[in-house]
Amino acid sequence: MVRWRHRLAELRPENERSLLRGNGGVAQVAVAITPQPGSNYIAIADEFYKRVDQIKKDLPDDLRYNVAMDTTVGIRAAIVEVEETVLIAFGLVVLVIFVFLRDWRTTLIPVLAIPISLIGAFFIMWAAGFSINILTLLAIVLATGIVVDDAIVVLENIYSKIEAGMDPMEAGRKGSTEITFAIISTTVTLAAVFLPIIFLSGLTGRLFREFGIVVAGAVIISAGLAPPRR
Repeated sequence: MVRWRHRLAELRPENERSLLRGNGGVAQVAVAITPQPGSNYIAIADEFYKRVDQIKKDLPDDLRYNVAMDTTVGIRAAIVEVEETVLIAFGLVVLVIFVFLRDWRTTLIPVLAIPISLIGAFFIMWAAGFSINILTLLAIVLATGIVVDDAIVVLENIYSKIEAGMDPMEAGRKGSTEITFAIISTTVTLAAVFLPIIFLSGLTGRLFREFGIVVAGAVIISAGLAPPRR
């Protein structure tokens, strides 16, 4: 006597030992996205979420998806902290300059060099194809305190001559002319410190190349923002 046992046909993987399970033994399919070195992690993550939202429209109702790990969460938080540091650094630089010069009108001149130099640094980043990441933002933070050096030096030399009784126009011309080579040497020295970073090899060199170029570019731009040398 032959007995037939009726069983339902089920679609299963060929090798269940390597099956991914989670949430109480539910079978799952995992997809991992690994960006290439030097790529923009945040841009990739944003595009991933955008495409997932498009795929969700065609998914059956009984399928669920979730993100197990997103490394860009920490990256985004770090970038926000660096942006806050840039604002704090700008405020501290303005405060320190005002404490020593004791005049808002005089303080305004070197302070104007900060946003102009930083905007120029962002233009260099755009021209070179760099992204706004932690290292480039750290370069902006460092450049915030450096780019005002030339303007402060020129302004202090001019202001000392005005206090000695010299006409402001003559003080501006003579005071800026006297330290032209000092400004040039300071700029070249600072640029020479950071530019060699671009010659580093490997992954480290690729990461810090952007850092060195942004800092050196901001310093060079700041040299042209000192009062005119006529």
